[in-house]
This record gives sequence, structure tokens and C-alpha cells, in this order.
Amino acid sequence: MSWPWIIVLFVIVDVLVAFSLIAASLRLLWNPLHLAYPPRTPAEDAVRKRLQSFRIGLLNLSYCIHTTVDENHLHLTPATLVGWLGAKPTSIPWDAIEVLKRSRLGQSMIVRVGKRRIAGPAWCLGLAEPADGSDSVQDGAGHGLARDLVAGTNRDSAARRH
Repeated sequence: MSWPWIIVLFVIVDVLVAFSLIAASLRLLWNPLHLAYPPRTPAEDAVRKRLQSFRIGLLNLSYCIHTTVDENHLHLTPATLVGWLGAKPTSIPWDAIEVLKRSRLGQSMIVRVGKRRIAGPAWCLGLAEPADGSDSVQDGAGHGLARDLVAGTNRDSAARRH
């Protein structure tokens, strides 16, 4: 075997090992969310943003998650490549999200969903915060924020059409 073929073989094996580790991480860290919170169809007036960044434990999914917010759920759909590696979509109800902390600049948040800590954009995770400023998100106190975001986006869209 000549020298260039050894390098090519090494690169191929390296890529296969890397993708295998990523796929295993997705199945261990991401897919339990899918099992606990199966995907639901988002409302027609839901707010959608593509290619958002989330982190679950050591698994960093930068620009890999399409995010949809409606009055009842936070819908997370993996981008195509992450989906090929085994990640499945999930729809997390607002009352299952416990806000832990907001970043100093306010652009990201850390929340707990079940036993998992998830970091992601504050524009969507912040909707799980209670509207009255208390530390508790019980009784759906923050869910009106999701309704307000959806309603505000629909008003903006209607104004642009006219």
C-alpha cells in the first residue's frame, strides 16, 4: 500500500468515527426528548425561525434546529443533516419547561426539561418565564407571552401585506 492511500484511509475512518460519535450523542441526549414529548403539528399562526442554536449537556447543536413557537408548545425540528444522524423532532409543552437562568446579555437562556438542561435562544425559551416576574412557571403564567408573540407577529405580517 502506498503512502497516499494510507492518508485517504485514515481520513475516511476518522470521518466515520466522528459521525458515529455524533449520532450516538444525539440518540443519547436529544432523542429522549422526542420520546417524552412527541412532535405535534404547530398552530397555523405559530412563529418560526430556522437554524437556531441549542445545547444539551456537552452536545452543541449550533445552527441545527428549526424552532417553532405556538401558544401551547415549543417545537424543535432538527435540520436535515442532524436528522440524518438520528435526531427526531419534539414538541415540548410550556409547562414542562423550567427556566433556570438568562445570560448576562439576555440573548440566551438555560432551562430544564425533565432531567435535561437545555441552553438556547431567549426569544423562544423566555416564553416559558412567568409573566408576573415570579420564580415559578406553574399554572401557565408565562404562556400568555407565547400567545402575545404569535399575535404580534401576525399583526406585523398583516400590516406588511397592506
